[in-house]
Amino acid sequence: MKRAYFISPCGLRSKTNCGSSAIRPSAKLPVVTAWGAFKATGTYIRRYATLAFPKGRLVVSRQVTWTSPPTQPDLSTCQFKIVQKGTFRVVKATGKYRGLREAGHFTSTIRGRYNKIGTDRCGLKLVAFRVVTYEVGFVR
Repeated sequence: MKRAYFISPCGLRSKTNCGSSAIRPSAKLPVVTAWGAFKATGTYIRRYATLAFPKGRLVVSRQVTWTSPPTQPDLSTCQFKIVQKGTFRVVKATGKYRGLREAGHFTSTIRGRYNKIGTDRCGLKLVAFRVVTYEVGFVR
């Protein structure tokens, strides 16, 4: 068994998105970097929970086991942070990765910013956020 690492950031600015139904989906797919058991750079396709690399695809199932309470927004910047932890496993692999079985733990950090409506006042409109997920597991 070899250890594998994945990092999949998903960044959002104003009218771009890859997660919220209130904002239009982005034309650009988030970049995914894998290293450890194999090294590759690809994209994350949210609709199918798929990591697409040049030599194949991995479909990943995640189970959130813990979510931090959202931090109160900083009134001077209107920024907040949420952390999620859980487990994941590869449920399907194609191409060069066919037959790959992997499972492990993940941590996602969500940082965002609400609109500013005055001095030391934040609105309810989400104007930007970024999700970065680190997945660590063993490949069999």
